[in-house]
Amino acid sequence: MAPLRLEQLLNPLPESPFCRSESSLAATRIEHNIQLNGRTTLKTLYHYPVDKVIQYPETSEEMGGGNIGHLFTMSSGKQVYNPLKDFAYSLGDPGSAGRKNVHIYLLQDDCGKPVPCQRVYRQGVKVCPYVPADHRDRRHTGASRHSLELQLQEERALAAEPTPGQDLFQKTLALWVAIRDGGCPHERQEDTFYSDAEQAWNTRRDITPTKACRRQHIAKKCHGRIEMRWSSNLGKPYIAYKCLLISFTYALPFHLYRCQHYSIHSKKHYVNHAISDGMYNLDYLAALCQADTAAINFWEQKVQQEGFGPLVPCSHVRNHSSIKVNCHGTMFMTEMINVLCDSKITAYIPLPEYWEVCPKVLVVCCSPHTHPIPLPATTPDPLKCQLTQMLQDMGPDLPDLTPRCLLRHPLFRSFLRKSLPDFPHPMATDLHPSLANLDHLASLINTSVKRQFPEGTGLQGKTLTPPS
Repeated sequence: MAPLRLEQLLNPLPESPFCRSESSLAATRIEHNIQLNGRTTLKTLYHYPVDKVIQYPETSEEMGGGNIGHLFTMSSGKQVYNPLKDFAYSLGDPGSAGRKNVHIYLLQDDCGKPVPCQRVYRQGVKVCPYVPADHRDRRHTGASRHSLELQLQEERALAAEPTPGQDLFQKTLALWVAIRDGGCPHERQEDTFYSDAEQAWNTRRDITPTKACRRQHIAKKCHGRIEMRWSSNLGKPYIAYKCLLISFTYALPFHLYRCQHYSIHSKKHYVNHAISDGMYNLDYLAALCQADTAAINFWEQKVQQEGFGPLVPCSHVRNHSSIKVNCHGTMFMTEMINVLCDSKITAYIPLPEYWEVCPKVLVVCCSPHTHPIPLPATTPDPLKCQLTQMLQDMGPDLPDLTPRCLLRHPLFRSFLRKSLPDFPHPMATDLHPSLANLDHLASLINTSVKRQFPEGTGLQGKTLTPPS
């Protein structure tokens, strides 16, 4: 199979119905005004060849306008490739009202009789609540290379290497958020009595970590209160759990108080003496501990002018089906919110027992998407097979391979040049945006290592693994 190019993954129909240079697109054609059923007519219908990868199916530009159809042909054999699994948009169960099997004219068996189909519908996306309203309402009908590059640039800006000043500010905010949301890590020994306001805050604080842990059991931790104090012996500030939820004092001298449940028999309660070692912005940390709104706004507006900080708009967008709960673009444990989309995508899939007589899938799209373009989180199966084969060819370099080493490896660079001959200096993201995720590359590498070395790469694996 020829390597897939990025433009082939982003609604890649050529300007003419036929393309002599690409054999995989030789049978692609476009039709207009196709009757779907007694009530629905497709304004445009795109036909795709076997195993065609489309991640951003085109939809109509006008709200409630004409329907755009995409007819895919599934490969036959034991492993059937479903093109819907590689969509960048989430498709889900229609619910009890839409589970009734339907018949449409375009999905027929060899005798020309429509086969029963099931339907799946478009779901929304997850966005960070700090995404500005104008960014959240970005409309699009498809995805181009330019639009994806803009989205990737915004994602890279969130993960860019910080400057020394940015690093100092982010460490300070991250420390405060970890203490505020995480609490004292010691196991709960005594009950802490809270006011009504404190109890409401603790309940709200515990909701998001519970969702992120996928309902796994979370050990009950100490809920002692936090404060920032000065040591009477060293004259330096420290953070500990003691009396108030949020308090701050510069009065001297003070005894070395820790968690309110600290005792001579339990010294594991949280205390931090390292905050005065130059790693944190003490003025900003003091403002956070004291809940000084004016001082907090001063520091956050100051760093906003330099392009970072909690006041800078976020651009984090993920699919509705993503397992991510929190936005990684903010220091706060920010739970992403679901945003509905005005675009309607309906997929008609023949029942499994009819795949042999009708190996086709129809996707009908209507109205533009009313949210930013979600980046594809997974690599399409055809491209993943090519990458896996390339990794298997690395031989002795595979066991110690890391994602960054892979990006510099001569074999991978050669693979990119062969896959993208029109690019003078191709990058992994030019092949597919999901390859910008180093954790994703590590998963591909680990899968290949386990496949080639099922007994491991240690002495036992060397002894038991048969020679290739």
